[in-house]
Amino acid sequence: MRGIVAAIVAAGLAGPSIAQAPGWEAAAQPTIQQQFEAASTALDTGHWTDALALYQALEARLPATCPRDLGVVRVREGIALGALDRDEEAAAALRRGLPALPASDRSLVSDCSTGLLLRGKISERALDYGEAHKDYLAAEPLSPDFESRTPAIRGLIQPEVQQIGDWIKHQGRIAAEKASGTNVVSILA
Repeated sequence: MRGIVAAIVAAGLAGPSIAQAPGWEAAAQPTIQQQFEAASTALDTGHWTDALALYQALEARLPATCPRDLGVVRVREGIALGALDRDEEAAAALRRGLPALPASDRSLVSDCSTGLLLRGKISERALDYGEAHKDYLAAEPLSPDFESRTPAIRGLIQPEVQQIGDWIKHQGRIAAEKASGTNVVSILA
């Protein structure tokens, strides 16, 4: 019974008589820090839906006078959305969050790097290679070691590798055409 009453009071649906009943102790709302830690744990353990809900609730609680904190929450919200394959929403959250993260704050390097890499992947999937290149280029120096730089480096060289592959394929068609004397390009196309 107390659990139901606690849920009613927490939701703000109880009248003053329930909340003031003798022996009643209202359930305390978690602090912003506690909510942030719960959201981060959900994100780190792959509970994307839970992390998203917690970050969205946290975003609603944070005042606009805390742009750094809002930036972190929005970037992490974007990461959860990206993991849920909600690319458009993830890109929007990352666009709102990344500019608010100060480049001089070394404690945010991981958030910046992860957000930029994700935004690069989203741009790449949308075939916007120019934007993807910008994000990968910005993410690469943020990574502390080669292993964590690998996704950015892959993103930077992928368009060139694709162009080289296309060129080789084209050269193969030209060589085959010359060798056989037929228009292999039109046959393969």
